[in-house]
Amino acid sequence: MPQTIYNLTPNPGQPGQPLSNDRFAMKVRCVPAGVVIPFGVLCETYTASNGQLLARPVQDTQTAGSFNPPLAGISMLDVVAVEMGYVPYAVPPSTSFSGATGYPVGYSVPFVSSGGIWGSWDGNTGVALPLNGGIQVWHSSTGANPQGVFTTKAAQTTAGAEIDGPFAYVQVFDPFAKSGAYTDSFGNVIDIVMLQIDLPGKA
Repeated sequence: MPQTIYNLTPNPGQPGQPLSNDRFAMKVRCVPAGVVIPFGVLCETYTASNGQLLARPVQDTQTAGSFNPPLAGISMLDVVAVEMGYVPYAVPPSTSFSGATGYPVGYSVPFVSSGGIWGSWDGNTGVALPLNGGIQVWHSSTGANPQGVFTTKAAQTTAGAEIDGPFAYVQVFDPFAKSGAYTDSFGNVIDIVMLQIDLPGKA
């Protein structure tokens, strides 16, 4: 059947998508997933009970200036890694969406530790995204709120709804004001923020 619907205004990016094709300017490391890891979220490493180093979205319980998890980086987009977990689009597309939860447990996940990448944003519009500057991140210790998703909300220490900033290692870099909420041609609302990350000592 020939394609009859075309997206004339594609979104500028997807969570976890590199900002450019200049991969030589990026640093990427791989760490196995200890939990399901979505695309474009900030992740930390931890040691499993068997001594293996694993990764998960940030859920460090430290707050109020002591938030200092061992960061792995921001998870890259790779739909092939979760191809079998995709939900097919319905026709017409308004009746259902397609999606994937993320990298499965045990998968060797690529993390950008230095470079430009689209991050997953919570869509909070109470505070405008800066064109250049710091940003906060959700690190819910209970999973009741997002983990590793970026936000413009203020830092808070409420258990299960912790928010803090990842220091100067992650900055919004959006000179063309492309970050924001977009609805694709299939009805999916995609919240993305343009980021630059540079973790010290990460190759």
